[in-house]
Amino acid sequence: MPEFPEVYTIVTDLSREFIGCKINAVKVIDAKLVRPNVAYLKKIINTPIINITQKGKTIVFKFANEMVMTFHLRMTGRLLLGDDNSKTSPHTKIVFNIKDKKLLFNEVRKFGYCEVIPLEEFSAKFANLAPNIIDMTKEDFVKRVSAKNTIIKRALLDQTVVAGIGNIYASEGLWLVKIHPQEKTRELSSKDLGKLLTSLISVVKKGIANRGSTLGDKSFVDLYGKAGTAQNFLKVYGQVGLPCPRCKTPILVTRIFQRSSYFCPKCQCP
Repeated sequence: MPEFPEVYTIVTDLSREFIGCKINAVKVIDAKLVRPNVAYLKKIINTPIINITQKGKTIVFKFANEMVMTFHLRMTGRLLLGDDNSKTSPHTKIVFNIKDKKLLFNEVRKFGYCEVIPLEEFSAKFANLAPNIIDMTKEDFVKRVSAKNTIIKRALLDQTVVAGIGNIYASEGLWLVKIHPQEKTRELSSKDLGKLLTSLISVVKKGIANRGSTLGDKSFVDLYGKAGTAQNFLKVYGQVGLPCPRCKTPILVTRIFQRSSYFCPKCQCP
């Protein structure tokens, strides 16, 4: 699933191409991936796009008529730029005509979806979402994490604690500050959590600089269909059996709440 750097990359591309433009027409190939229903797409036709941003892992289009369109890419969703000569693939579910270009929403496994709702409803729906990781303050982070009586890896994946962090960057951030993924949140000091926030922001910004991580399944690409390169710099995620870059101990993997967690058993010894 795309995390903050991957979504940031797509949002940056979309903003460059489409802010100030209007959607001229929409072709829906699979209505099941449009919420609440296809009729809502009519509300954004020929209305200027005034902003494109993100809420954690969600892509957000805001329109001049106070309507909002969001994309939840989930595991295999993609937004791709095309033109009049672009052919749709078997996985193309929605085609947006914008200026002389096309925006294709592709989805292989059908977990991702597009949603169009009024701004007021959007604000209410995302009210409990934490600030994006790059906007998080130390005080807020410490307060949110400390309020959770769980292990730190689970807290980091909770989008009401910090928005945008997923499995990749949680593993990388924890390794950077030598915290075991199963460490209890209430056993971490404010100083520990402050260092963790700094490391999370650092790995996320590095991910952004390298236009996201494209892993072995090749599911993530940017708007132009190009892979990211952040995966080439990962220290522990996906590195099971390889030596820790810091101490040379083989990296291990364990399952935490159905998610693979990579760590160094020596550097991150609880």
